[in-house]
Amino acid sequence: MANFGWGFILDHYELVYSTLGVCLRCRLAAANVTRIAFWVMTGASTLACVLLAFGFFRPRKKQVVAGIVTYVALYVVGVLALPYLFQTFVVKPNELSVRRLI
Repeated sequence: MANFGWGFILDHYELVYSTLGVCLRCRLAAANVTRIAFWVMTGASTLACVLLAFGFFRPRKKQVVAGIVTYVALYVVGVLALPYLFQTFVVKPNELSVRRLI
């Protein structure tokens, strides 16, 4: 889990090279939504790492499964779905004028 958390910290630097918008720089969705989602996932990874360390002595199968499901749901919603929806419904209809505001 600590490795996943460190990966999300390093993913912030990859946002600078985003090429999915009209302009070849950090997209509005990447700058606002994905960046926040990476910080949330970093916090979730840290919390999961601590809980796994404490749960090492008394493992409970239901709690581990619930933690994995929650972690995957956070990833799917925060990192995959929200930036796509924000880019599609907020930025894409008027991307060039939104770009001038940044």
